Amino acid sequence: RSAKKKKKAQKDAKSNDADTNSLPQALGDMQKEVVMLDRFLAENPALASDFENMQAQEDDGTAFDDSSPAWQVMHRQSQGSIFDVEFLYFQCEGLRVSLAIASTDAGIVCGLGKAGAVKRSKQMACKQLLERLAQPRDVAKELSSVEDESPTIKPVADAVRILGPHMQDVRLSIQQPFGTSWSAGLHAAISGRTVFGASSSQDRMSALVGAGEAFLQML
Repeated sequence: RSAKKKKKAQKDAKSNDADTNSLPQALGDMQKEVVMLDRFLAENPALASDFENMQAQEDDGTAFDDSSPAWQVMHRQSQGSIFDVEFLYFQCEGLRVSLAIASTDAGIVCGLGKAGAVKRSKQMACKQLLERLAQPRDVAKELSSVEDESPTIKPVADAVRILGPHMQDVRLSIQQPFGTSWSAGLHAAISGRTVFGASSSQDRMSALVGAGEAFLQML
């Protein structure tokens, strides 16, 4: 998994207009349509069933303004906290389904949306993706806020806080790739050198602690 920022435009993968009655089957069949998703699942085979059994975000009728979920995803990509973004579209039980896939410092995170129209299902997919992805603006503050829950986070928070003036491009991503397990990635550049740590776990705190410890080892 690379910590380097990638500047690629949004890519819409091939759409499948054939209707299916099995959402897990459709996801499994279309996995190889997106290289970064297929690679991630090959590296993390234990998550394959989590991917195929994702529950779609149903259209709740929300009226979106200019800051719609899809806009927010693309805005984060333009800001560099999300790297690549791709979409898959298909039909299931007569409804349009969109799969949003994004890559971050913590790996892959996905959102699945279902609605009567493609545009609405895409918004639902992006909405779910954003609910699974936390990227705090103040990384030191975020780390400090969980020191009481896990003392091992304190040295990581201290390092980011003390070295902050000498760090550039500090990023933290904490996410649920498919809505179940957790992954976290912490990135910074110091004097032209990249410092990066990533970890995965069944719970949020363990993933964050693991990423922090890996980050410290590179300092």
